[in-house]
Amino acid sequence: MERMITLVIDSSYLCYQARFTMGAMSYQDTATGVIFGFLSRILHLGMKFQSNDCVFCWDSRSSYRKKKYPWYKEHRHTQERTPEEIEDIKLMHQQMYKLRMEILPTIGFNNNLQQKGIESDDLIAETVKGKGEFLIVSGDSDLLQLLNGNVSMYTPTKKVFWTKQKFIEEYSISPREWVLVKAVGGCRSDGVPPCAPGIGEKTAVKYIAGTLNPTSKAYKKIVETRLTAIARIEAVALPHPRTHPVTLKRNKLRIEALRHVAERYGMNSFAKDSNWSQLISFGKKTYFQELSSRKTFIRKPVKKHFLHFKGVE
Repeated sequence: MERMITLVIDSSYLCYQARFTMGAMSYQDTATGVIFGFLSRILHLGMKFQSNDCVFCWDSRSSYRKKKYPWYKEHRHTQERTPEEIEDIKLMHQQMYKLRMEILPTIGFNNNLQQKGIESDDLIAETVKGKGEFLIVSGDSDLLQLLNGNVSMYTPTKKVFWTKQKFIEEYSISPREWVLVKAVGGCRSDGVPPCAPGIGEKTAVKYIAGTLNPTSKAYKKIVETRLTAIARIEAVALPHPRTHPVTLKRNKLRIEALRHVAERYGMNSFAKDSNWSQLISFGKKTYFQELSSRKTFIRKPVKKHFLHFKGVE
């Protein structure tokens, strides 16, 4: 039997999408929009890619990166929110907890990964080190650095499918060099500043690809601040050095368990969708995959390459 592709899910990404589209749903005065939206997306993804082999990666509430780099995602913490937005986010986190600790395990999704101080991106990076074929589901461009022969990426909101070859054609650099682009040009979503003012992603890509004019002001700025960029590689490289190896378990999906969950949260008609029975029937032959312990992102060769590539002494 041909093995199913493993869907490696950026769970926070799907939950935030569900919050914006179905956050107002409730059942018996209990918020259920994120739960319903999340499960709906899992069903859609499973049918689209003909797989129920899902690994759910969850953010920790604490962050090792934030402790080391005070500017990391600082804009998210300083953003002003209304009391309604604060309550909305609180309800979303409550539903995320239920999904991770109760709902998904009850249905039979047994790979719900979370580690203290570690982000979902790091867990995704650690997971795709294993053997097999992986499809990352996320809208986070940082994860493009993980594209490989057996690792692709899909962004549902934009319906964009990335492969290693497509990435090379788009940027004229390898996915592994994407971390250098982030270190040079910064990362707006994570609050990572560029190595120098006025340097953005497009300029950084040209620099790494070797197509930026060496006599331009931008080129000279990057060369002058290269040590700043090198120092930020750890902030953008995946996985974080403190990420522990992960071991995947068997998924044991049961339609009866899904219906029990649906009844509890007022989603009976949703559970009767015939696609659920089809999804759960995929790959009835269970298997066990263990990810061996490997070193995290090798930063020293990246630094050497970064300097040598530009001919800087």
